[in-house]
Amino acid sequence: MSKVLVSFLGRTSKDDKGYRTTVYEFEGQALESTAYVGYALNSIVRPDKLVILGTKGSMWDHLFEVDVSLGNVAEMERLELMEAVAEQSVTQQQLVVLTPLLSERLGCEVVLAIIPNTTGLSEQLEVLQTIAEHTEGASELVLDITHGFRTLPMLAYMAVLYLRTVRPSLDISHIYYGEYNPDTEKGRIHDLVGLLEINEWNKAIRHSNATGDFSTIGELLDDEEVAHSLSRASFLQNIHQGAQARGELRKVRNKLQEQPLTGPAMLYQPALLEATEWVNESYLHKRQSAQAWRSLERNDYLRAALYGFEAYLTKQIQNDPAYGVQAVDSYTARKDKQKELDDNRRFRSTAEGKAYLRLRNLRNSMAHGDQNKVKEIQRAMSTAQELAQVLAEDFALLLKD
Repeated sequence: MSKVLVSFLGRTSKDDKGYRTTVYEFEGQALESTAYVGYALNSIVRPDKLVILGTKGSMWDHLFEVDVSLGNVAEMERLELMEAVAEQSVTQQQLVVLTPLLSERLGCEVVLAIIPNTTGLSEQLEVLQTIAEHTEGASELVLDITHGFRTLPMLAYMAVLYLRTVRPSLDISHIYYGEYNPDTEKGRIHDLVGLLEINEWNKAIRHSNATGDFSTIGELLDDEEVAHSLSRASFLQNIHQGAQARGELRKVRNKLQEQPLTGPAMLYQPALLEATEWVNESYLHKRQSAQAWRSLERNDYLRAALYGFEAYLTKQIQNDPAYGVQAVDSYTARKDKQKELDDNRRFRSTAEGKAYLRLRNLRNSMAHGDQNKVKEIQRAMSTAQELAQVLAEDFALLLKD
């Protein structure tokens, strides 16, 4: 178990006195004036391993001249490094030779690695791979994105997202950025790790939109009651218990009206409410229609066909005086209505009747895994694009008000 601090090393202005220094404020306290904030953070974070990444022209010479005391040790190598920095031609071998000096002075493992100028995708991938390589086996990662080219903070953030995906057990505890204020000529170190929470919400909402599953959203909430209702509603929707799922989601919506979400969750409350808007529909067939369309939008064709067919059947029962509104929940009534539609030759010859039969056959073929002998159904199920188009056409005709 180890803690790794990854820091970028940039290139700042330099005069006869050396590189420009800045006093940074960290958690209300002023740090010692420094040209490279990574050293200050190293003394605060106290990592087991310090990884410093920079280009061939980064101020590598500063690492060995000001913030650490080396006296005359490796003086020739350090002079050669200074010349290479001026010419922006530092080599990895030069850094390898000098790295043990820093490890000894700083009391932790140090890695100095040259990364390319991130001008293209291949170079950007190389930076990501470098970060992944030097954080292998770490249990905690702290990132310092203060220095470096302006594109590097974005790239570093992408590296963090990548690591969270391939190493979910890695704790990314801090993302530090030292903001410099030219008016006061002072800086302040901010912790941007909260951006990761926003990303978790992004992932949860995308997952919900793609699958209809709200449980990943519930996992991010502090309110256990709302989280439970979201998870329960997802389960009930998956087993087509729409009425019960509706009850759980109405609890969620009522709770959010009384006590809106805060923090990053606040940004996504509108999306959550929009995805559950169907529960406010008074008529069952409209709720089923809404779910059919949403299922189709996320390419869940089986669920779309199931909801779509049931929505049409429900509407037919609700509009038939012989049944009454309460009959929509009757298995017998639904079976009788379906048989009535199936046996009505005149109805089957109409555009609506043909769409009904096609949707019924599609539902049966997908639900039972049968190879339908009707060529129209085989053609509709030949590709995702064809099936989506056919279902959309049937819904437009059958589910309209």
